[in-house]
Amino acid sequence: MKTIESTSNKEIKALCKLHAKKGRLTRGQFLVEGMHLIEEAKEAGRLLKVFSIEPLDLGVECVLCFQPVLNKLSVQRSDASCIGLCSMVQGRSDLGDHVLLLMDVQDPGNMGTLIRSALSFGFRTIYYSNGCADPYSPKVVQASQGALFHTLLQEVKMESAIPALRKDGFWVAATALSAYSKFLHDVHFPKKTAFLLGNEGSGLPLSLIDLCDACIKVEMDCFESLNVGVAGSLCMYSCFIQNS
Repeated sequence: MKTIESTSNKEIKALCKLHAKKGRLTRGQFLVEGMHLIEEAKEAGRLLKVFSIEPLDLGVECVLCFQPVLNKLSVQRSDASCIGLCSMVQGRSDLGDHVLLLMDVQDPGNMGTLIRSALSFGFRTIYYSNGCADPYSPKVVQASQGALFHTLLQEVKMESAIPALRKDGFWVAATALSAYSKFLHDVHFPKKTAFLLGNEGSGLPLSLIDLCDACIKVEMDCFESLNVGVAGSLCMYSCFIQNS
């Protein structure tokens, strides 16, 4: 079994480039930390290699590393025990009946939460804009709890993605607080439904809202708005219940 003792090892130095979005896109790979995420990656057939402090039998090459080496690969503050090298998802033609559209969702926690909720409620296709938090960044991966391994994540231009979905028979609903928005509990969701969610601070531009079939909002007892991760999860849950 291969062992890496030095943080100056060429492979380790190359893998450290995956800490940056540019490095991840160049190689089409990213790193995950901890057994839970590694096992999720293995289940999805996306685990390429494991770097560990002790031998692991996961059906892929396991490289033993001294603690300083693992810590160099890690983005956590505490000592790392195992890190997995994973492949980004390959595109597919079947979108399913439910699609989530994310426009400039910048907080990694919100991004990860929405990916996790999307998988839970049957939205296995997720389109996201260039202004979103990178779904393969460590914080988003952690917040998704491995859900990203079981969804199709695709960066798109919303101006063209929304019309394309509508042409394909999807009913696309924007989420926004406006006078003409329908309350969530009054909406009947067609079989093929897509939700468009916007930035945490500025929401959705009117140009994108105008491209959608409808505009919806979550009814509340008080307060003006919900966190985008919560609002999006409620919308997907409501659609899931209606179509179950």
